[in-house]
Parts: sequence; C-alpha cells; structure tokens
Amino acid sequence: FRDYAEEMTLALSYYKEMAKNRSVLAVLGPVENDISAACAAISEYEKLGIISPTATNGEIGQLTNNFFQLNSTLLKRAEKLGNYAVDSLRIKRFATFSPVDNQFVKMVDRFQEVVLRDTQEVVSEEWYYVGDQDVNKQFMRIKRAGLRLTFMDSLFIENPLIDSSQVDSIYRLYQEEQTELLEETATKIDSADIPVHSIGGIFVPIYKEDIKFIAPQIAYSNIQSKIFGNDDWYDPEALKKNKNYINGIVFVTTGYLDEENWDYRQFRNKFRTTKQKTPTIYSLIGYDSMRFMLMPLQNMSSVPSRETYTNNLKQISNYKGIYRSLEMDNKNCNTRLQLIKYEFGQMIPLN
Repeated sequence: FRDYAEEMTLALSYYKEMAKNRSVLAVLGPVENDISAACAAISEYEKLGIISPTATNGEIGQLTNNFFQLNSTLLKRAEKLGNYAVDSLRIKRFATFSPVDNQFVKMVDRFQEVVLRDTQEVVSEEWYYVGDQDVNKQFMRIKRAGLRLTFMDSLFIENPLIDSSQVDSIYRLYQEEQTELLEETATKIDSADIPVHSIGGIFVPIYKEDIKFIAPQIAYSNIQSKIFGNDDWYDPEALKKNKNYINGIVFVTTGYLDEENWDYRQFRNKFRTTKQKTPTIYSLIGYDSMRFMLMPLQNMSSVPSRETYTNNLKQISNYKGIYRSLEMDNKNCNTRLQLIKYEFGQMIPLN
C-alpha cells in the first residue's frame, strides 16, 4: 500500500519505486484521472500494469497498453443515455442542465451529439456554478422555451402551411394579448401551476451533493419531461428523500447492487464479521476489482512474469462481479453500463 495523498509527484515516485521491484506484477490505482494518466504514460517504459477502478477519462488508454480501466468513461455513459432516450423512448426534443465543469461539459456535448443524429433537437442548454443553490432562473428559461414550443405546435396544427419564420412574431403578439387579458381581469397566475409537455427529456448530470436542492426545483418548474441523470444520482438515501420530485428518473451507472443476491449477502455478512461495519459501494468496487486482478493467476503452477500476467489480463474480456461487471474492449476499457429507473421508491434495472 502506498498513500500518495492525491499528489501527482508522490504517486509517480511510488509507481517508479514499485516498478523496480520485479516481484510486483501490477498496481491497483491511482483513482484520479490526471494522476492515472501520468502513471500510465511512464508505464509504457516501466512495463508495470496499472488497474484503475475509478478513472473515467477514455483517452488514458491511448497512452499505453498497460493501463486497464475498470470504470466506464463519462462519454460512454452519455452515449448510453442518449441512445436509450432516442431509440427506446422515441423522444424528439431535449434540454440539458448541468454544472459548469469540464467533465460535465464533455458529457453534455456527447449527449447532444447522440440525440441530434436524426431529427431530434436540443431546445435549451442551461448551466449553473458549483455551490449555487438557486437555479430557479435556469429552469424558468427551459420552461419558457417549452411554452413557446407548445404554442408553436398548436399553431402548426391549426395551420400546417404557416411560415416557420413567422412563429416568433405571432408568439409575441399572443403573449401581449394574454398579458393584457390578465391585467384587465386582475388575474394572478403562478407559472409553477402551468405544466409544460413539449420537451420530451432533460439531461441532468450533477454532483451527488446537489440532488437535495435540484430535485425539488425540477418538480417546482412543472416541466413534464423524462429526467436523465449520471451515476451521481445513484444515491438511495437522497433518492428516497426526494422520491416525490424525481419519480421516473433514469440514470446510468457502471454497476448495480441487488441486495437480495446470494453472493452479496454472503460477502456482506463476512465483511461485517471481519470489519465490524457494513460494506459501501466502494468496498464492493474494491472487491470486484481485486477478484478481476486475481483471475490471471488461476491454475498457474508458478509465479508468472510481469509481462505474462499483463498479457493474461488482456485476455479476460468478461467478468461478472457482485456490484460491477466488466466487458473489456480492445483498449482495456470497461464498456459495460447499467441503466436504472427510480420509480415509486424502487430501483428498477432496465437492461
């Protein structure tokens, strides 16, 4: 074990130290993208395999054939959701809402690339800064885009031959008429009372810590769309607290825990006996990762060389774990993903 304290230079120093010891067959870790990439780069010369359980950058594998990425990439996750939304749910219109962060920007871009491949459209793209808990204005902008689309749809139903360039001017006149009518009748309308059905899906990749204030805002905006999320939504406690706000949300993860599974229950009981605590998702990821790492050593009568071990690891294309199963591609990256629907307080695996 080497604690590199999230410092790249220290991680590189430890990696080079272990590379000099020929009895070391492989390294589990690092966990961060940038530090994993740095170690992967020098592994091309050191020939010491790296197995990262958590890295999400798909470009790391291009640096060397000695890097094994057990976590699927963020771009693959965005593709999975986009394909499901278009191919399975037949959604035509989308909006996106995400924090201004490089990894989320890339996810949103890839999601949009997927859904825009046919006749779909992205009608609104909204962002918020990390730590900003007031996102009402962003959802109101999405809602205004939806209201305009509702008007446009009804307009084309009444007059299919109308010139699309006239829609905005006609919509402005309609808004002015409605405003005057409300003023004349002294009618007050809360925009939250007006549902919007014209946007089929909203892609909402966020940080787990933000669920508690974004979930209520989704419900308050009254945009009747299918919500799609990243793996940070896989938080049973947060989902339970907000189940009335995000019922039916679909999110993508690299694993799924069936708590009734016999293998899990056996593992959990042994873990509790040994550690005096209940295993977390990270405990399961560690367990699945180590079992995968040990597979090349099965049925061996002698200790293999570092090169033999790495080559044998490359031959393992499929692995079924308790939480995470693996489908490794020719770049040593896991492509297996799980879609989960959270509905009426229940986790429902979709594939």
